[in-house]
Amino acid sequence: MWNVVEEPWLLLFVALITLGVVMLFREGPSGPPRRWPLLIPLAIALLAFGLDRFIQTDRERLEATLNRALRFAKTHDFSDFNDIFAPDYSDAFHATRTDLRRRCESSLAIADIERISKRRLQWTIETSTAQCDLSVLVRLRGRQGSYAGSQGLYFVEVRMRFDKQPDGRWLIRTVELVSLNNQQFDWGGVP
Repeated sequence: MWNVVEEPWLLLFVALITLGVVMLFREGPSGPPRRWPLLIPLAIALLAFGLDRFIQTDRERLEATLNRALRFAKTHDFSDFNDIFAPDYSDAFHATRTDLRRRCESSLAIADIERISKRRLQWTIETSTAQCDLSVLVRLRGRQGSYAGSQGLYFVEVRMRFDKQPDGRWLIRTVELVSLNNQQFDWGGVP
């Protein structure tokens, strides 16, 4: 069933059905048709858009964090780094969030990412943790240095784990590189 907080379509469908019912029965026994019953489907439609716009679900917050991380990788803007990655971040190659930041700063400084496109995204969301299996298509521009001649498309699969913070934000706790161009890959292969 659709979640009315994430998508407005179910309530808009209910508003449409309600409009049909109101149009059938809005005429009184005598006199001209009443206009106030038309406010009922309008109120339902406004509720649909209001819920969708003003209430963020966990999935929407997770996707916002993921999009910020992808934007960070493309723009190399490290100002939001601590707002994306959890203070207790660790993975197989980085013991701390600071180690990851150093690796990202050195690797992204020589990589010129033109575009990152999501190909597959699968969420597993629990109460205070979530996991994302993500496949992206990364397009690099040719550049001098370690990535010279590596211009082209790369299919990257990543597994990310998120923790929900007490204030409701979701932060990335772990990032595992799963594959690069359908070949098993991990952080050890990143220059």
